[in-house]
Amino acid sequence: MTRVHVTEIDLVRLFAALSVFFFHVSWQNPALPNSLPWGWVGVEIFFVVSGLVIGQSAFHSSASGFLESRFFRLVPTAVICALLAQAVFQVTPAEAYTDRGIWVFPEFQAFLGSLAMVSPVHAASAYWTLPIEISFYAVIFLFLVAGRLGRLEGFFRLMVLLSAVYLHLLLASLFLFSSLGWLDFGFGLKNMLLLRHMPFFVLGYLIYRRSALGKPLSVIDTALAVFCVYLSCLEIGIRAWQLVPDYYYITRFTPVATLAISVFLLALLFIHRTASGAWRFIGEGRMAKQVRFAGLMTYPIYLLHEVIGGATLDLTSRMGLPEGMGLMVAFLAVLAFAAEVVRLEQALNARALFQQILPRHA
Repeated sequence: MTRVHVTEIDLVRLFAALSVFFFHVSWQNPALPNSLPWGWVGVEIFFVVSGLVIGQSAFHSSASGFLESRFFRLVPTAVICALLAQAVFQVTPAEAYTDRGIWVFPEFQAFLGSLAMVSPVHAASAYWTLPIEISFYAVIFLFLVAGRLGRLEGFFRLMVLLSAVYLHLLLASLFLFSSLGWLDFGFGLKNMLLLRHMPFFVLGYLIYRRSALGKPLSVIDTALAVFCVYLSCLEIGIRAWQLVPDYYYITRFTPVATLAISVFLLALLFIHRTASGAWRFIGEGRMAKQVRFAGLMTYPIYLLHEVIGGATLDLTSRMGLPEGMGLMVAFLAVLAFAAEVVRLEQALNARALFQQILPRHA
């Protein structure tokens, strides 16, 4: 079966990345209102897209091909962004970030952590999701190596059940316990156990199986999909409950959680309908290439938005621009830097260079 790229999914990626940007530069910024108080849900949308895309990659790749594709999708961009972040840190005062509640870490140890990706320290707070993605990739890779891809769905069902137990324990802890102790994963590496976020990945995979492969879901898998939607909404509600007390401006839980869940469900519907071909509106040609390029930009946007956003807000403030206008300039700056990172990566073409040095069939 030919692998098909769904161009419209790149729009979902761009929407998710920009949602996270507007949230991170404003949620603890005393000079800005909460410009997108639900914007963090872009992370959960990313997880669903990963489940869809990685499902397709797994069924069209060998173990070595899958590992190679993931490595060159993640690592070159991460290296370029880590180096660029360090360069920006050298010319931007620390208070440019701390005064705006933007969580970046200019220390050399954080730079090394950004290069490693699976690390408790990194250049910016958004990096916390990379170990989760890598953990999910590792699961797929191990099933490919073992030649047991047919048993992947059984593993997913088990993990969703474990996620249900974990998420309900986490929910109970918000009202009944002071803490879950070691089981309170926060934003740390313990999230690599995938107990909190597996329902999102499984939803993406089920959309791939139903829509892209055209295989009808069994009664069990239909129930699993519905259950994953419930668990995903539960996780989003819990995240809202945990985040809202830290907003700089007084923000109520109910509207934030409602908006975040609503946006997530609309994104989920869009992903499903576009994957199935029902909502395909971008044809071939120039527009498709532009949207695909925008999709490639989402990864550097995600890695750089706090670093570039904070630095730009500081620069525009020094120029006398209002913070709101600075936010728009920062938005354009993040897009511009992300586009240049994609162009640089395409010019370097590390994957092609690797294949020349070490041919796949050598």
